[in-house]
Amino acid sequence: MPYIRVSTQIKKIIILNAVGIGDVLMVTPTIRRIREEMPAVHISALVLSRSAYQILETCPYVDKVIYVDPNIRHNISHKMRVLFSLRRQKFDVSITVFGANKMRYNLLAWMIGARYRITFNYPIKKFKMPFLQNIKVDFLPKHEVLLNLSLLIPIGIKSKPPNGLEIWLTGEDIALSQRWLKVNDIRLTHQIIGIHPGSSILRKMVYKRWPIQNFVNLCQLITKVETQIKILIFCGPQEAQIKKIFTSLAIPSVVVVSDLRIRETAALIKKCSLFISNDSGLMHIAAALKVPVVALFGPTDTKIVGPYGTPNIIIKRDFTCRPCWSSETYGQIPDCRCMVPYDCIRGITVIDVFKTIKGMDCKIPGDERQSAPTLTT
Repeated sequence: MPYIRVSTQIKKIIILNAVGIGDVLMVTPTIRRIREEMPAVHISALVLSRSAYQILETCPYVDKVIYVDPNIRHNISHKMRVLFSLRRQKFDVSITVFGANKMRYNLLAWMIGARYRITFNYPIKKFKMPFLQNIKVDFLPKHEVLLNLSLLIPIGIKSKPPNGLEIWLTGEDIALSQRWLKVNDIRLTHQIIGIHPGSSILRKMVYKRWPIQNFVNLCQLITKVETQIKILIFCGPQEAQIKKIFTSLAIPSVVVVSDLRIRETAALIKKCSLFISNDSGLMHIAAALKVPVVALFGPTDTKIVGPYGTPNIIIKRDFTCRPCWSSETYGQIPDCRCMVPYDCIRGITVIDVFKTIKGMDCKIPGDERQSAPTLTT
């Protein structure tokens, strides 16, 4: 592996291709590590989603965040202006983080034109044009947080165990969450469980979802045995159908959360004593806020993208074919190999999840007055 031996000559670094919520959160320990070791370096981050931008815009370690929407085809001229503006900045180093084994990302790094372009030596290379990057780091089967940290080795920054993921809430974010709770008649005496029944819809990501009816049944079971619990159902902008289903339940203790910015959503997640979720960006937000997590996993690899840095229990089925979305297949999403399609996630029962949360005893971060529910039957 080639190394940049004179790190004092590095003045400008750009982090590329933090796309999803989870991906941007899992690169925060890497950005912090750069700032710790190179306090004078100018750090830019190019992100490809509005949520990722909203997360990093309050990051104290980043000097500039650039947002480009990859889905706006008619705005090519704007994208080219941004690209050539970045090229004129003459970055010393670009770091293409985990989640970017695609031709367009390698092409993007090459066009920005940093002297040193660092990425992973992914096992799948066909049609990816990896030769456009000039420094490759071994892609090993370990957690995404640790993978991203390994990208710093070529610039002389040694990895050290990170404290966890980070997200930076403003006073306004917290105040809005408090107003939201008051409007919805949720008080400090209530125990709050957060649930995210959705996930990204990109690239077959809907197959990571536990069936929506199972989430409905779980909520009904919890509210039958506990009267002092409030359940917050978190719905993103592309989860209108989920919102409709839970709104129609008309259960007073089940409240739908939608139409909020990502940090405002995070401020509400912080109020939860427990967060139950598919493998999703909101699961990683809960982990960043040190909220205990119960995560339901199907085709994705818990060793790479499991909740990091917070107490968690992962519920999964031990099939020999899972995870089918693993380090060996990264860069393409293979077809399901379950005898019953996606039975690895769909076959998890409501009772499996209920029994798991029944035995948990967790506390809201920073609030010793509340502990997570111990459910009784």
